[in-house]
Amino acid sequence: MLRRQMILWGVMACLLIGVFSAVSMYGQTLTVNDSIVNLSDPLLNTEAGVFLPLFEASAAVGATALGRPTENSACLRTATGLVEIAAEALLIHDGIVYIRPRALSDAVGGKIHVVAGSVFIEVAAPELRLIQQGDDCDELLLRFSSYAPMAVDWSDDVTLRLRIPLCTISSAFEARTLAANHVVSVRAVPTSSSSIDVLIRLTQSLLVAVESQEASGLFSVRLQFGERQIQQASLPLGESASLYVWHIPCGAGTAMVAGVWIREWRNAYQLVLDDAPSMPVPSDEAATGLDWIVSASATPIDTTNQMPAGFALINGSIIPSACGTSGSLCIDLFGRLEFAELPPVTILSSGDFSLAATATNRAAGKDELVILQAGYTGALSESPEPLRVVTIRNGYVTSAVDSRYPHHDPSLVTAVASGTARDLLSPLHVGASVRVETSVPAARTFQSVAGGGTLLFHEGIPILDSTDVQDDSWAWATVIADDWTGGLGILSVHAPSDSRSVVGLISTLSQLPFQLCNAVLFANGSLIVRSDEQNIPLVEPTPGEIRLTVIPRTP
Repeated sequence: MLRRQMILWGVMACLLIGVFSAVSMYGQTLTVNDSIVNLSDPLLNTEAGVFLPLFEASAAVGATALGRPTENSACLRTATGLVEIAAEALLIHDGIVYIRPRALSDAVGGKIHVVAGSVFIEVAAPELRLIQQGDDCDELLLRFSSYAPMAVDWSDDVTLRLRIPLCTISSAFEARTLAANHVVSVRAVPTSSSSIDVLIRLTQSLLVAVESQEASGLFSVRLQFGERQIQQASLPLGESASLYVWHIPCGAGTAMVAGVWIREWRNAYQLVLDDAPSMPVPSDEAATGLDWIVSASATPIDTTNQMPAGFALINGSIIPSACGTSGSLCIDLFGRLEFAELPPVTILSSGDFSLAATATNRAAGKDELVILQAGYTGALSESPEPLRVVTIRNGYVTSAVDSRYPHHDPSLVTAVASGTARDLLSPLHVGASVRVETSVPAARTFQSVAGGGTLLFHEGIPILDSTDVQDDSWAWATVIADDWTGGLGILSVHAPSDSRSVVGLISTLSQLPFQLCNAVLFANGSLIVRSDEQNIPLVEPTPGEIRLTVIPRTP
């Protein structure tokens, strides 16, 4: 009996220990400046230590996680500028990005203590100093002592609420006479020892555009009441360039556009197109010691067959591993930039015999000659016509057959001709030496060309596609654009699932505060800003075939 009781008490003790352990885990908190932060996702305990949810914890200490953080890289915007977070300080759990508390505290210049798994951070809070009418009667301007990230929502239909998780109200705070249209009242209300809400009551429900910017150590937020609803944050990168982050309502959600916009770029910058995007920046010695550099890279993919859909002309030489028809970014011998539709042509030649293919990496239509690269796994033909199929390995013909239903080996380069085009391949026989090459129209006039993109704007006109479809490879896309005043944008676009189409992306980009002249989109892209000898990945670097880098000209 006694033994039974001892066993029972032992089991109960184990259960109680488990319960108290669970309570202890979920009872752990993040405290900033003596105020507990309410987190949607709890702190994460691992064998490697405690981790904080990146997005919420960053906002609580006065920082913003930019772009697309991953377990390998993240970029924080703080009161002192951009800070890169190393991979060893990051973790992904259940799809949520977490950060080590020490790394977060160091990024914002705070002091940290961890007690029994709870995290205590002390950090200097910015001050709200002024609220006044903006440049016109439909604007309000808020001024802070330093960067103060905020969330914008509505308390009710006519009360706009700015939630600022790290901010205090200055002892010299001033709310000047507010004569802005549509504004009934403005109040700044402390919600904790180091957080405030700004409540703005309007005469009616309105759309609000929010624009924030830094200059001379001060941070300001401009609210514009009217027909636009866009949030914009900017950070100067010198005299003529700025890093921007926009949140733009579209479809069933919000698109994020992040990147660098350079004003009159040709006066002070040069473009470099290369085929080594695995490196963060070009190895050119002129690139060292400069304030900042921005690089965008991409591997264009045709999502219908998962084959490369782009091509590149680098310093006069074509990269033969990718070909297709696409929008192109072209740089001439004088460094001028041109956006164009340049479909590359695939040439099949043997001795004096030479043929231009109708298309590459798609099923052959009636009376067409199509070249299929090694790795293509799609259909050979969409036509009921008989086919002639020639396979090529290591530059030699391995088979040449006429068949309505030929066998296809994806490891070989294959030429498929249908209908009347079959006669074009008749000179090719088994054992013949064959070359498959790609040429680019107007290659003599351009030093470098990046193809495989989708042209969205040309000379101010949206390029709409009547067969427009959703394309999930555009979940994170790179867009290169210019405006009518000589500005150049290197941008990364993250669109909601129902807006990943030509029409959706054109609609999103049309809301930017720049009047776009030209724009070309590349899927599967990445974007890096190098600042003060740091590589700041707004979108994690991915292997690719082409990379465009903007480098300040050396004196």
